[in-house]
Amino acid sequence: MTNIYYQSELYNTITENQKGSISIFNKTGHLEKSLISGSSIFKQYLPSFIALSKTNLIESLNKITGQIVLMQYPDTSSYSQNYHLQFFKLEDVIINTEDSIDRPYIQISTMDEICGKYTEFIYSFQLDMYKIWIPTKMFIEKISQYPGKQLRNDTLFNQYILRPDVIVNNELADNLFDCQLYNPNMDFVK
Repeated sequence: MTNIYYQSELYNTITENQKGSISIFNKTGHLEKSLISGSSIFKQYLPSFIALSKTNLIESLNKITGQIVLMQYPDTSSYSQNYHLQFFKLEDVIINTEDSIDRPYIQISTMDEICGKYTEFIYSFQLDMYKIWIPTKMFIEKISQYPGKQLRNDTLFNQYILRPDVIVNNELADNLFDCQLYNPNMDFVK
């Protein structure tokens, strides 16, 4: 079985419901390879994941409902030096409800479907210890408005998006803006 956003090795590890962890000292804005514990597959693929922004979280979550996401959450022990990393399927985003829960929340389920569904309040994700991480490809296709439509479909460009180290290491900066698909009025404009 495969998934378009996950490499087959990683997807197989996800479906086995393997869990990992990340050091609480991970403050770089991405999952630092040396601070990830768990499967070697996690160390190989998770550093390229992107955390969802806290500012447009509900909008972003609505765009990826039904997808598999990586959730970072704290341990129950206050002495723990790690946050848990676990893959869940994002089942639903509930904003207004008539039940006893009066705050927006998400419904998630484990990958093995044995444990059933969980509820997590969205306000939890305003804390740094809670994060939702997604693959770069999912971020580009579902959430990001950058780059323009033509560049978004250019496979060569997509290999280098969000990877300035590749551009610098391969000396691509001189030719990057000569591409016919580059539109200075639309692309790289904030």
